[in-house]
Amino acid sequence: MKQKISTDDLQLGMYVIGVDAAWFDHPLWQPNSLLEEAEVIRVLNAAHIKEIWIDPSKGLKPRSRASGPDPVPAAPRRPAHAPHAPVVAPQSAGRTRTPAETQGEFSQRLVRVLAEPDGATEAPVIAPPGHLPDPSGADRVALPSPNFDPAPPSARKKTDFASDLVRARRVCAEAGQEVASMFRSVRMGRAIGEDDVLPIVRQIAKAVQEIPSAILSVARLKTHDNYTYLHSVAVCALMTALARQLGLDEGQTRDAGVGGLMHDLGKALVDPDILSKPGALDANEFAAVKKHPRYGYELLKNQADFTDASKDVALHHHEKFDGAGYPDGISGNQIALLARMGAVCDVYDAITSDRPYKEGWDPALAIRRMAQWHGHFDEEIFKQFIATVGIFPVGSLVALDSGRLAVVLQPGTSTLSRPIVRAFFSIRSNEPIPVETIDLGSPGCQDRILRPEDPTHWGFKHLDRVLQA
Repeated sequence: MKQKISTDDLQLGMYVIGVDAAWFDHPLWQPNSLLEEAEVIRVLNAAHIKEIWIDPSKGLKPRSRASGPDPVPAAPRRPAHAPHAPVVAPQSAGRTRTPAETQGEFSQRLVRVLAEPDGATEAPVIAPPGHLPDPSGADRVALPSPNFDPAPPSARKKTDFASDLVRARRVCAEAGQEVASMFRSVRMGRAIGEDDVLPIVRQIAKAVQEIPSAILSVARLKTHDNYTYLHSVAVCALMTALARQLGLDEGQTRDAGVGGLMHDLGKALVDPDILSKPGALDANEFAAVKKHPRYGYELLKNQADFTDASKDVALHHHEKFDGAGYPDGISGNQIALLARMGAVCDVYDAITSDRPYKEGWDPALAIRRMAQWHGHFDEEIFKQFIATVGIFPVGSLVALDSGRLAVVLQPGTSTLSRPIVRAFFSIRSNEPIPVETIDLGSPGCQDRILRPEDPTHWGFKHLDRVLQA
């Protein structure tokens, strides 16, 4: 027997079987379980979930809700910065603060750097027909509970994350240069073969295996000049990681990486002035860009070095599961597995990367917004993608139950919903605090993630610097 009640009437001891909301909007608990922690009620209230399903036969029956602890106050929308605060130069990876600089002074300097302007003028975004939808006012689309167990990533030797970032930057830089060379060769009419591609894919795959958090984090960071090349590197890394999450064999995993690296190869034949335009494309320009999947496939189709599966990623990574994509408008399982994977990886990296005319979305918010695009992705693959990058991917800004803002540093050691984070700002006092690294999944840790936050609402433009603090 199930009964729907108001969240206001929810009490400890009730048996919860479901919520009228998407499963990823309340990741700190599981349905079909006895409610034993007051924290769950706080999370549901903070997520503005109004109704919940319970089974009175298995737990406490509804009655007036006992008063509970007050929730963390709603986050103010932007920290107060002095109008003429000095701009501090970004901290290099190898820099250490001097002994004379206190932890509090360092935190304040870090927050000023986070808000430092990029210097780029933001152009208005005018979406051409068929472009990605604007989710700003879209209703949430509830997905069924995922059929995977959100277990922690496989154990590996722990290393210093700062060292991992240094290695990841080197891998991405080298791979990006190789991809740039590959694109130049295509423009000059030279065919691309296995010797051009496989060494890059192996290098990226090795990094995904050994330093997954660092490589997936660094691959998101791009400039206007190297976006196309590092986007290919990032999609290769994401495809490799997703293939492993799906349990694909080594051959399929290799094909996924190759397909990800070459998925945008056709852009080498698109007018570079269109690709480098520092603003939104008009309808004609967007129509020209939409030809790149066909161009890419034509460049690869006669190359015996590559499998049909990897070539198909180039052709069909812009197809949508409901048939509304391009170039062929195919749908469902007509779209090959690797192309369905490529659709998710391509969009995720695109929307979380900064562009000259648009700041990238926070990774955790991007996951939620992608889930709103009903029919765009294969839902099962999308769920496995979430298991790959995490409910709160590395680089996400989150509000903690303790009233602090933190950046996700690494996936959780115990569960996807309890990652390792770096707290640096107080919501209550609206000011920087001493930087603290917290493993939310460690025994005895009482802090929890309350909600994802949008960095743009706080004026933080360089959250990646918190990872290096």
